[in-house]
This record gives sequence, structure tokens and C-alpha cells, in this order.
Amino acid sequence: MPLNYFRWRMKILTLLRGLWVSGRPIHSVIAGCATGATIAFLPAAIWWPALAAGCAMTFVTMAGFIINDIYDKSKDALACIQRPVTIGLVTRPQGIIASGLLILISLGLTPLHGKSMVILSITAASVILYSFFARHFPLFKGLYTALLCCAPLSYGAAVGGGQFPNTVFAALVLYISGREVYLDIRDIEGDSRFGLKTIPVLIGVAAARRMAVILIVVGGLSMLVVVRSTLGYLLACSSLLLLGLVLTWPGLELRRRLQLTRMPMFLGALALASTVWTVQ
Repeated sequence: MPLNYFRWRMKILTLLRGLWVSGRPIHSVIAGCATGATIAFLPAAIWWPALAAGCAMTFVTMAGFIINDIYDKSKDALACIQRPVTIGLVTRPQGIIASGLLILISLGLTPLHGKSMVILSITAASVILYSFFARHFPLFKGLYTALLCCAPLSYGAAVGGGQFPNTVFAALVLYISGREVYLDIRDIEGDSRFGLKTIPVLIGVAAARRMAVILIVVGGLSMLVVVRSTLGYLLACSSLLLLGLVLTWPGLELRRRLQLTRMPMFLGALALASTVWTVQ
């Protein structure tokens, strides 16, 4: 085969690999699973809408991460963060086109049940605007992210005809807000260089770490208050046990500690999804 063919194929594979990494597949799938699980926990669950809605939320979340990497390219380069957009594996136009396609696919996949399309559209708009908000209001970007993380549950409930108590969203907001403070501690050097006044920059690393732990622990313990089923309690207890190990295990580097919070976050999302009930 011609040499140009192999070069073209390698470029395509490199681009797809870069988009995959930039889309943070683990975090995105957690959001999709939270949506799918919400529908699956309803008494009259139908698996096809659960799968379609889960994929739709996954794709929207991936699009948001790619857009965020494009917007933060200069900040990440200043902080020497090696992301696909930063090192040139994905160009700005390629990232924008890929994000647009992911959002269009998600809107095509979403089951048209009541307000589900509205919620998914608002979520898509919110992930697009996140980077702008984070740049101009860095002190509140953790809260923005936490509220955005409520979308998978809210969207799943809309698709399946269910509802959540407000206490579920409060527990999730507390947990995610704490984790976001931890993320800002990790990024404090780059944020300081870029002039972003995040919580760790303003109050210092030690105080920010205490704040993060308190929010995460309170949010995690709140799950035990809001869950009602045996499965929900098992998931919540497993999440808390793993969370405790991750937060207290000696010698873990911060970046690795944050990576390991994904599993308790996933279990916690399933525990909260189990609290959905059918709207009468």
C-alpha cells in the first residue's frame, strides 16, 4: 500500500487517541452510569432508554472535557501539563468539531421523555460555558462543577419518569465540591502563575486540604442518610470505606490519591441513583 495511506491512518489513530484521552473516559463513563443506573433503579425500568441516555450523558461529558482542554491550553502549557491539546495531538479546530459531533450524537440518542431533552441541552450548554466561568470566577468553579454533576441524576430521572429528594443533590454537591478543592490544590502552581484566585491560592494548601476533607467526608456520610434500600446502603458503605482508605493511606502522592477517588465516587453515584422514586 502507498506510504501516504499509512501516514494518513497513523494521523487518524493519533487524533482519535488524543480525543479519547482528552475526553476523560473514566469520569465521563461514571456520569453516564449514574444516568443509566437512575433509570434502571426505577420499578418500570426499560433497558434501552437507560443505555441510550447513559451514552448520551457520557458523550456530553466527554465533549465538555475536550472543550475545557482547548480553553485551558495556554494555562496547561504554562503549568507543563501534558494533555493532548497542549502537546499538539489534537488541534483547536479538531477538538471543536469532535465536541460538536459528540453533543449532536448525544442529542440524537436521548429518549424524548418529558423534559429530558431540555435537561440534556442545558447540560451541554453548561459544559461549554464551564471553562469561561472557571476562568472568570475561579473561586466558584468547584461549586459550578458540583452543580453540573447533578445533571446525570436529574437527566436520568427525567427520562425514566422519576424524582430525587433535594437531600440527594445536597450530598452530591458537598462531595464534589470537596474533590474540586483537592483538584485545585493539585493545580495551585499553574493557577498561581496564571493569576487565578482559586480557594487554595487564597487560603493556602493546608487550610484548603482540611476544607476538602471535611466537604468530602460530610458529603460521603450524607449518603447514609438519604439512601433507603439495602443495596443503596451497601453501595454507600463501600464508597465510604474506599474513600477512607484513599484519604488516609500513607505516602500517596496527591495526583494518585485523586485518581483513586474515582472508585468511591462511582459507588457513591450508584448509591445516590438508587434513591430515585417514580413520580405519581
